[in-house]
Amino acid sequence: MPKGHAIEGVDDDPRRGPALYVQTLLDKVRADPYPSRQHLTLIEESIPQAMIPEYLEVLMEKAAQDRFPSNDLLSRMRHAAQTCES
Repeated sequence: MPKGHAIEGVDDDPRRGPALYVQTLLDKVRADPYPSRQHLTLIEESIPQAMIPEYLEVLMEKAAQDRFPSNDLLSRMRHAAQTCES
């Protein structure tokens, strides 16, 4: 992550550590054609509510890149989409 990388909505939040952690993982997942289940699980265990739409977007990008996206990926997309609605 580049120095000075800002995450919208957490700049002044003293609890921004989890958001920075999740952003780092999201950046890795975005760059990896086949992200590990472990990274996705770590994101899901720590993601702040405000970052769920970005996570869903990353998952949707992965599904669009794969002719036959895995059931695991589709399930994670469904869960993230349902969480966004809440």
